Amino acid sequence: MQRLQLITIIGLCYLSSVLATATPTVMNTIHQAVKTFIQGKIPSYVTVQHIGIKNIDSRLRLTPCDQPLELFLPQEKTIILHTATVGVKCTSPKAWQIYLPVVVKGTYPIVVTTKIITRGTILQAQHLTLQDVAIKQNQPYIYDIQQVLGKVAKRTIRANIPIQAYMLKTPALISKGASVNIIIHTQGIRISTQGTALSNGQLHQRIKVKNNSSNKIVEAFVVDKNTVQVK
Repeated sequence: MQRLQLITIIGLCYLSSVLATATPTVMNTIHQAVKTFIQGKIPSYVTVQHIGIKNIDSRLRLTPCDQPLELFLPQEKTIILHTATVGVKCTSPKAWQIYLPVVVKGTYPIVVTTKIITRGTILQAQHLTLQDVAIKQNQPYIYDIQQVLGKVAKRTIRANIPIQAYMLKTPALISKGASVNIIIHTQGIRISTQGTALSNGQLHQRIKVKNNSSNKIVEAFVVDKNTVQVK
């Protein structure tokens, strides 16, 4: 009986030792998998300084996974800036799932103005530059100068100000009073006639134009800088 008790005690000690040493290994595996996953979700224009992953509760006894861990973003994000929560899932041999908060610290370049830009100005390269700033949560910055070149300032923008989408608008392809070619398709026949734009119009925008032949006013969609089409 004493021998059986001794064997039992030794067995329990061994099992306890296995559990105690297995958990840190699992934690390390999870942390490395999360870090790799996060690195793949950070945009290439970000200079990463540190990726912080919250420690797993040491009281959790997570069984080592014999299949690759499944990682996902519960918020359905496609990229990560600043903070996120990463889901980690194991399906075999014993299913479990945890969520780990992540913080990404670093910098990224944003588009800022180099000088005062007055209302109605078409943005050109000399108006803009890139400036590195610390990553912040939910900031609607623009990271590529090409995205704003050719856009029009909706209001006066001061120098050294980060450009945001609400400050800009797409320039009109057709200006009010411009001569345009009106295309009309009717019963399989294509008719073309000259007209005059009665308002500014952007690509695919519907505007009113006057048919110069009949003096009738019609609504047509902007096709290009010289053409509108009645649908």
